[in-house]
Amino acid sequence: MTHPASALPAPPRAALLGGGGAVLLLALAWLAGIGRAPPPDPLAAVEPRLAALEARALPDVAPAVARADAALAAAAEA
Repeated sequence: MTHPASALPAPPRAALLGGGGAVLLLALAWLAGIGRAPPPDPLAAVEPRLAALEARALPDVAPAVARADAALAAAAEA
């Protein structure tokens, strides 16, 4: 009795070479991409906007604080 695996025909040599060639081409394509320039920094556009926001003057919150303190005092008296 023969083993089932021995009954299988050997793969054609051309298929092995074609598969190996495809792997080689994919590896070369991947290696060719290594020399490319890195992608642009996504935070580069944020820095000028952040600097502009930091340069803006803060709004005066003293009137709102005074109104809140007056409302709190009125609520405490009630």
